[in-house]
Amino acid sequence: MSVIPFKDYLIKESHTRILNILKGDVPQVKTMAIMTGWNPLGQSVSPQENNSRNRNLIDKLRTYHYKGFKVESPVYGQFGNLEKGYLIPHISKELIKQLASDFCQKAVIFGTRKEKEGEGYVEFEWMETSAENCKSATPESYATTETRNVVLTGEAAQKRDDFYSASPYPLDIKTKKPKPGITPRKFWIPFFDDDYAASSYQAGKRTVSKQSTKSLDFGDEEGQMRKAESYEPAIDVHEDVSFIFSKLPVTKKVNQIVEEIRICERGIYDSTKTENYKWICRGNLNKLIKELSLAIR
Repeated sequence: MSVIPFKDYLIKESHTRILNILKGDVPQVKTMAIMTGWNPLGQSVSPQENNSRNRNLIDKLRTYHYKGFKVESPVYGQFGNLEKGYLIPHISKELIKQLASDFCQKAVIFGTRKEKEGEGYVEFEWMETSAENCKSATPESYATTETRNVVLTGEAAQKRDDFYSASPYPLDIKTKKPKPGITPRKFWIPFFDDDYAASSYQAGKRTVSKQSTKSLDFGDEEGQMRKAESYEPAIDVHEDVSFIFSKLPVTKKVNQIVEEIRICERGIYDSTKTENYKWICRGNLNKLIKELSLAIR
């Protein structure tokens, strides 16, 4: 008779446990997601509404018999502004899309544990909607736009002062003041960073390879970008992104990319959007401009 170790399937409030799950070192957790209920579609709302949204998210997770981390110990993100979220173990991709839609989130992270040469890792998917309003942000509108196979921790992550996630939450829930003796353990899933697009763990996960998209077989990238620049004279994503639409090939793919670029451009300059939303838009612009360069070859 075999014994099923149920305790191994439960999520303990251990920050080491969180990182072990994200690195694929907990075989029982085969799928996971990171999500918040805060700031629908990057729209800043009051702290009271954000707290209410997260409480509703936890309540809904409980109705589905999923266990997220307690409110007192969430995973939080720093993307220009602080956002409290949750690591949700054992969740399906279909349900996380439904929850993303229900709580009108711009994006969520979904992970699937995999193995390579006997060693576990997690393939992370950045699932995002291009909808500009909550009514249009249906579950079907969420699509995977990027994948990464590593999570970065240690000194490199600890040095980051923005654009990272961490645990434990460093502030007292009631007083909002820093908790004494709390040192958050930061981690970083390198979405929107081409240097880690094809990276994997090395030497028993002690190091991470840095294989950028430039090493992949995408053809002559400089030539592609030169061709794109003939229609895309201003591709610095920190400035206005403009192109001569009449000069672009008239195809469904090109029209779709152009519309997504325009959505990102509007997001970057929308003063009502959170810094996290703008960070997503900037990352997407880099990716979309490269897609445009390939689409017009």
